[in-house]
Amino acid sequence: MTDTRVQYHLNNHLPDLMKLIGNADFPWLDIDKMVLTKINERIKASGGQTIMVEANLYDMIVSAKKGNNQAIGLLDFLNSVFKELNLNINSVEKKLVISILKKILTSLSKDYLNFVGEIATLNNFKKKKIFTLEDTEVKLTNGKSIDFLFSRQDNNQTQLVEVYNIHLNPDKVEENPDKIKKFLNERLANKNKDKLKDLTEEISFSLVTILWGSHKALKVYNDFFQKESLDIENAVEPLCYIMQTDNKGFFLHSFGTIQSTFRTIKANA
Repeated sequence: MTDTRVQYHLNNHLPDLMKLIGNADFPWLDIDKMVLTKINERIKASGGQTIMVEANLYDMIVSAKKGNNQAIGLLDFLNSVFKELNLNINSVEKKLVISILKKILTSLSKDYLNFVGEIATLNNFKKKKIFTLEDTEVKLTNGKSIDFLFSRQDNNQTQLVEVYNIHLNPDKVEENPDKIKKFLNERLANKNKDKLKDLTEEISFSLVTILWGSHKALKVYNDFFQKESLDIENAVEPLCYIMQTDNKGFFLHSFGTIQSTFRTIKANA
């Protein structure tokens, strides 16, 4: 069977994503049709002149083909995550990951980054070499779900992990520590409340927050966490992603806690 256009472009720009998917049953024809429909909708909405960009994964590929350095760098980061994850998970875990990869490829808005955040977080857990992925989208009795269920090899216990993506609005980033703490505590408390509402059993889960934003916006949060911490018991210091380039044109990617990411940036400076 001939590859679809989507497969062709992914093989060129995200080859390790394709290796991770492998021979899994994947709705390539449906995805190809979905992308084409979206493109036609944009053309129609713009009167056939200008295609509106919503910054989904396929927009990043188009931008990279046009030489956009930010898009090239982001695709390089994504491919490196897929490459590492492919090395870090076994065949059983790989089958569990397929559902998240489908969401990345079928989310035709910037929300695809939410699922990228899940994959990058999963990769960070797997790199520790003590976590085995047991399940994804674990159903709760209230109809909600938790992103990941891990078993830990160091203590033979299980751990539920929920990934929470927050996209920072650059025009609304506060530098006041009290306002930052209030913003994060409220957002995370509401996330917990939503997950636990009407639950008939007691559960505990770790809440891993990812902040997406500009270097300037994330620097504000780095400064905050150097002096402050969150009041939410099940939440750890948020993660973030920042890209750098060296003087030879190579990309340097950092994905981890806010403070560790900025320490990496400082070390690479």
